[in-house]
Amino acid sequence: MKLKSILVALSIIATLVAVPASAAVIDPCLDPDLVNTELCAAASGDDSLFGANSIWNNILNALTFVVGAIAVLMIIIGSIRYAVSGGDQAQVTSAKNTIIYAVVALIVAVMANAIVNFVLTNI
Repeated sequence: MKLKSILVALSIIATLVAVPASAAVIDPCLDPDLVNTELCAAASGDDSLFGANSIWNNILNALTFVVGAIAVLMIIIGSIRYAVSGGDQAQVTSAKNTIIYAVVALIVAVMANAIVNFVLTNI
C-alpha cells in the first residue's frame, strides 16, 4: 500500500513539473522570422499605468508567479503527506484537503490573472 501511495505522489509531482515546462510561450517579437516591427515597437514602448506592459500588469504577473509557486509547493507537500500517511484517516483527509485547497488557489490565481489582463488590455 505504501509503495502505491509513493508512486501516486511521484506521478503527481512529475506531472506538475512536466506540464508547465511543455507550455512555454514564445514571444513573437524575439523571433526574427515573425517580427512585425510596428507591433513590437508599440508593445515595447508602452510604460503607461494601464496596458499590456503597464506597472499593474507587471505587479500582477509577479504576484501570480508567487501564488502559483506556493500552490505547486503545497500540492507537492500534500502529495508527500498523502503518501506517508500510512492509512491514518485523519492524515489522509488533511493531505487531501491540502491538495484541494492548493488546486483551488491555483485556479483562482490563473482566473484572476486572465480577467485582469483582459481588462488592462481592453482599456
